[in-house]
Amino acid sequence: MQTVKLKITATETWYPEVEVPDHVKTNDEILEFIQDYDNLDEDIYDSYGYTNTCDYKCETEVMEDK
Repeated sequence: MQTVKLKITATETWYPEVEVPDHVKTNDEILEFIQDYDNLDEDIYDSYGYTNTCDYKCETEVMEDK
């Protein structure tokens, strides 16, 4: 038997939908609005709440000895 080193890379992407005021129009304004957590009723950065919209990708590589 031998021990090998693996590299595991996992990527999660989820798609929450949030309400923003009508005056918030541009992408920059939306990002500024959502960065203030007090403006949101939920934690959009918690993927657990969005498992129904979550895409998950996992890759495994064998790392070469150097």
